[in-house]
Amino acid sequence: MKLLKDLDLKGKRVLYRVDINSSIMNGKLADDDRIRAILPTVKRILSRGAKQIIFLAHQGRSKERGPDTVLDLHAKHLGELLGKEVLKLDSCRDVKIPEKAQLVMLENVRLDDEASDDSGKREAFARVLAGYGDVYVNDAFAACHRDHASISFLPKLMKEKGAGLLLQREIEALDPLLKGKMKKPFTVIIGGAKIDTKIGLIEQFIDKGARFLLGGGIANTFLAAEGYDVGESLQEKTQYDVARDVAMRLDAESHRLFLPKDVVCADEAGDHVTTMDIPIDDVMGDMKIFDIGERAIQGYVNLIRDSETILWNGPVGLTEYQPFRKGSEAIARAMVKSGATTIVGGGESVALINSMGLSHHQFTHVSTGGGAMLEFLGGKKLPGIMALET
Repeated sequence: MKLLKDLDLKGKRVLYRVDINSSIMNGKLADDDRIRAILPTVKRILSRGAKQIIFLAHQGRSKERGPDTVLDLHAKHLGELLGKEVLKLDSCRDVKIPEKAQLVMLENVRLDDEASDDSGKREAFARVLAGYGDVYVNDAFAACHRDHASISFLPKLMKEKGAGLLLQREIEALDPLLKGKMKKPFTVIIGGAKIDTKIGLIEQFIDKGARFLLGGGIANTFLAAEGYDVGESLQEKTQYDVARDVAMRLDAESHRLFLPKDVVCADEAGDHVTTMDIPIDDVMGDMKIFDIGERAIQGYVNLIRDSETILWNGPVGLTEYQPFRKGSEAIARAMVKSGATTIVGGGESVALINSMGLSHHQFTHVSTGGGAMLEFLGGKKLPGIMALET
């Protein structure tokens, strides 16, 4: 796969696929992390003498045009950060791109046939996009697991193609873990709701000597599978067998699976609720678990301090609400102080460290991808990366 340094950009029109998908609240961008993340590549492309950069991006999941799915705010803010005008066009099709415009952003590709179920439509849309440029650069790691027109079809139509600095950094940070070349002890912290989205990650590292610290709905499922009463907490009863199999494989060699033995419970989720920190044995009836408890926090922090490499995906509590943030915040702070190689991924984990005022530079790597990171580390071939290799 070619990198940005390998591409001839002088005098060329660069089709630059980015993921600047951002939350919009009250008509304003709620965060600009992903926009700031592409700035180094934009500046490098311009410094290499490119004639024009044409940004290909998406916003939201809906295919309906509206204030939350168009890219006007993104183009304006990107221009402000660069100190240059970014010309925003209102479509991806039948547009005339002014030759003198150095920076151009087409409309949200997902408002077109970007993600159509019909591969013929995706290929036809990719051909439209290919007509606008000479070179293709992909920095949209967070979308690389999608078999979409601008991700996997478009690069196959381009003679010159490669990875931007952001995508390069993601691969360089994550690939050593996939190949088992990390320093040990290696600790994997997994939270969130569902096992099926994380099972590939777990499977990949069971045989690489990882120890696993679990929280959130995933921990509840493992606890219930072991026979604990988790009350009316979030869990997946259909995944008990999967949980038991993982637990058996981890315990057969050595104790490498850690579950919270005390938890924070409440009648309901909210910012102003009464909570109880109780042993997992005392959970019963209609109780609901929303975070790991004090003893579990201390145990997890001690394991983090004893680690050389730490991978974290998914908060261990319901961090949308203040009473249930303590466990996840303690993990984030412990990682920063650990001196280990620290890698964070997943939208909720990243949102948490942002809300805590922690800088991404305080971690070794903060991934821009959620699902893409899980699939990459789960050993799956990502369509967006494969398309750059062919």
